[in-house]
Amino acid sequence: MDKEKLKMIKEKIRDEELIEIYKKVLGIFLLCIICAVIAYFYCKENQYKPIRGIIMGIACPWGYVVVDKVSKLLYDKLEDLYKLVCIVTIGIYAIIWFIIKLYISMYVGLIAGPIMAIYYVIQIRKIWKKDYSEEAKSRYYSECTQKNIKKHENQIRKLATISNDNLAKHEDEKYYCEMCFRRISQEEYEMYECMCEECFMDIHTDENGKFDENYYKY
Repeated sequence: MDKEKLKMIKEKIRDEELIEIYKKVLGIFLLCIICAVIAYFYCKENQYKPIRGIIMGIACPWGYVVVDKVSKLLYDKLEDLYKLVCIVTIGIYAIIWFIIKLYISMYVGLIAGPIMAIYYVIQIRKIWKKDYSEEAKSRYYSECTQKNIKKHENQIRKLATISNDNLAKHEDEKYYCEMCFRRISQEEYEMYECMCEECFMDIHTDENGKFDENYYKY
């Protein structure tokens, strides 16, 4: 096995896993910044302590991840009731429930935020230390197989193209009688020894008018 190729595949697998985690963490951090800015201006306008608003804003996205998962578990069991209440209240309940989830998320995030941050750090460290040998080998052989299949398909396609070209060329080929030089069909050319039927009969007919395939007049 090509060691350089295997190494590249192992790095590729590791990078793919890291990118997935980085996307999640980056998304949460962006939400934290947005919530913190909103909370800061809200507290400033209502004469609350800005630092408290910033902390609650940062904690909100982390807590919302947990609260949303828990609410989805409850939603599966109370789906019909939730839809009924939303219809009766013309969607107002859905908005109220969302606000309640945000409010709960701020307090849940104070605990869940640090735990989740530590979890992602541990996951990133595990990915860097993880051995991808077997998975890399499997992907390497899979890629080699796919390349071979593609190569084989291309070869078949080329052969098919060549065969079609030869067939077209063969179909377009013209045949002429070697005696009278009259144009004849391929079947007639092959059946009557490269001659037309009249010339074939004439060559194999003796002076007495008797046809014999073993007799040649010329």
